[in-house]
Amino acid sequence: STVACLETDRFRPLTFDGSPVFSAKGADLAACIDRVSFAVSADETRAVLCGVHITVDCVGKATFVALDGLKVSLCEMKVAGANVPLEGLEITVPGAVQKLITSLFSGAESVSLSLEKYRAMLYADGCSLSFPLIAKEYPQWQRIIPPTYGASMRVSARPLLDALSLTAIAASASAKNCQGRVRL
Repeated sequence: STVACLETDRFRPLTFDGSPVFSAKGADLAACIDRVSFAVSADETRAVLCGVHITVDCVGKATFVALDGLKVSLCEMKVAGANVPLEGLEITVPGAVQKLITSLFSGAESVSLSLEKYRAMLYADGCSLSFPLIAKEYPQWQRIIPPTYGASMRVSARPLLDALSLTAIAASASAKNCQGRVRL
């Protein structure tokens, strides 16, 4: 068989000149992305919401946020060697890359993130993944999830789950009884 392709000198080298930002455990990075990925928007008309937003502050706390207009999810983790300015770092990782990150780096002892202007690179144990970043400004999620609350309540998990189960059963039964009886 014959394979038609371009000469090797026609491809530009895939060099990456980004500066390292932080490193973290691969399992922790994969866990945070998994925890927030359910809230990533699938609506491509709002492309900025189709990714996981990562904020790293100067003390080494990385915050992962995803929202789609109805759901909001947040996960925080400590990172090592946070090499960011005092005002912090904010990037948005596209949704298409999330599964690759979790599958490639979940078993790595240490994963490092490097950044260029419009792309990022994760690397660990001889494996690297370079991907473009979403360049639009992410919504101000801090206004949706305030740092402190005016009131708080502590409840036991088992009674709360039992109450939610009973409510779901009642709602399901009510929906079945109403089928075919609605008049407009």
